[in-house]
Amino acid sequence: MTENDKQYFVGTVKAIFFENPENLFKIFTIKIKKTNTDWDANDIVVTGSFGEISEEEEYRFEGNMVDHPKYGKQFQATSYKRSRPSGRKELISFFSSDEFPGIGKKKAEKIVDELGENAIDKILQDPHALDFLKLGEEKTNNIVDQISKNHLTEQVLYQLNNYGFGTTLSVRIFQKYGAQTLDKITEDPYQLVLDVKGVGFKRADELAKRLGITGDDPRRIKGALIQMVSLIINETGDTFVLQDDLIKRASGVLNANSTPDLNKKLLSGLKKLVNDGA
Repeated sequence: MTENDKQYFVGTVKAIFFENPENLFKIFTIKIKKTNTDWDANDIVVTGSFGEISEEEEYRFEGNMVDHPKYGKQFQATSYKRSRPSGRKELISFFSSDEFPGIGKKKAEKIVDELGENAIDKILQDPHALDFLKLGEEKTNNIVDQISKNHLTEQVLYQLNNYGFGTTLSVRIFQKYGAQTLDKITEDPYQLVLDVKGVGFKRADELAKRLGITGDDPRRIKGALIQMVSLIINETGDTFVLQDDLIKRASGVLNANSTPDLNKKLLSGLKKLVNDGA
């Protein structure tokens, strides 16, 4: 199935029935605006793990239709994005809404006139983009924080989904790193092996390759060592591993022949992990 073939619904959230703050799982109904499924009702129940979801806001949900044994047909979302206001009229309405107290229509018009139709992205990229309004630091920060809150979580979860992580792992990763998620995993995807239950070397390695990390990069060596330590401990039941066995098996995970140079790098990586208390 291609990106364009994914089942989706675009609609406005009408009522949230259930929320679990521990895993971000939610159940709610949406009023359907658009879909590529054969669902012919005006509303549908959507389930999945989400960040901030607001009633009366419009979102695009991608996923699959499922048949719940008790509740019937539902849409199980695997990714989602808040529908961005587009065009001058929608943007003015957005900035003058109750989400931004004290802005009003005139100031909203100034924002759109100054920043254009990419106003939201410009504000997210540069908090000082609103300085021209001279609202004061506190009010400006409140606006930026609200926009960031509205868009950050879904952007991160959506990108994690694009990286190939399922809903459950995406939520675990986001709960571990929060707003720094994308920076953390692009800086060192192998840290996931140590920090997030359910992420092994193979999955981290797939992401690393997409990010251009290959061969005997120190980050990749660290990931292989962490994976093998965990595996050996689980196999033997011991709380220690033999250095030679660890080096040999980590070398195998790296898909490389055991050479003096690679062994030296593995030993160096192992020493660093020990010194770092990993």
